[in-house]
Amino acid sequence: MALEKTRLAFGVAGIGLVGYIGMSAGNLVGKKDVVGKKTDYDRINMSEETRLATFNTIAKTYDDQIHSDERSMGLLILRWLLMRNASGEVLEMGAGTGRNIKYLQKHGSVVTYCDQSENMLSVLEDKLTKAGTPTAAYRLKKADASELPFSDNAYDTVVETFGLCSYEDPIKVLKELQRVCKPDGHILLLEHGTGHYSWINDWLSSRAVKHAKQFGCIWNKPIDLFVKESGLDVIISRRYHFGTTYYYIARPGVTSSVKRAARGVFTESKA
Repeated sequence: MALEKTRLAFGVAGIGLVGYIGMSAGNLVGKKDVVGKKTDYDRINMSEETRLATFNTIAKTYDDQIHSDERSMGLLILRWLLMRNASGEVLEMGAGTGRNIKYLQKHGSVVTYCDQSENMLSVLEDKLTKAGTPTAAYRLKKADASELPFSDNAYDTVVETFGLCSYEDPIKVLKELQRVCKPDGHILLLEHGTGHYSWINDWLSSRAVKHAKQFGCIWNKPIDLFVKESGLDVIISRRYHFGTTYYYIARPGVTSSVKRAARGVFTESKA
């Protein structure tokens, strides 16, 4: 794959300012937090059953609720940029209502869309049907992200976007994503969590309980810490929106010699 135009990718951060200026216009500077700083996200007591019930309840209205926010923050551009790095047999875990299908179907030979919510997958399937996507080009699978029903080294590309916030054990999920990805494959992550500054993390924490009840998502988790502890071999890492949006291109964690060889053959897709 050819080198992505970095200028365009970093330019997304400017678009995304619109989405956050309104929430703290007078506090755009502050002391930068250390990498992996934990917040009180674990004070939110939400069971897997409750989260799943929430996803099934909001499935039909989910796209309408979040689309304008994603557009104004530049997240649609980030999705597009990241998915251009997908190829071959693709697995998307936490596929939800299929917000990545228009990008993934262009780059993957066959895409497996996986989610634990039947209602979310139903919305996704309707989108594929309305788009006239050949049934041979995709598969649908209801599954638990922490115990994927796939063999080791099964996929060339594994995708997860805005889902780590919703899993009880994100590190276990990341390890599962590595298990099913081929050693020379790519793991593409676009997530949200704690930011670079205390003021924004305090803002997220103050609204975390309400947000979790509404969307089944705990949005103040330390994603960078989870990625580090999972052993992922991160090739490209970027942060946007004061550090609250995480963009990763990675490979399964392997020996150092193989890591060095892998880095030598990988470049991002050209925009």
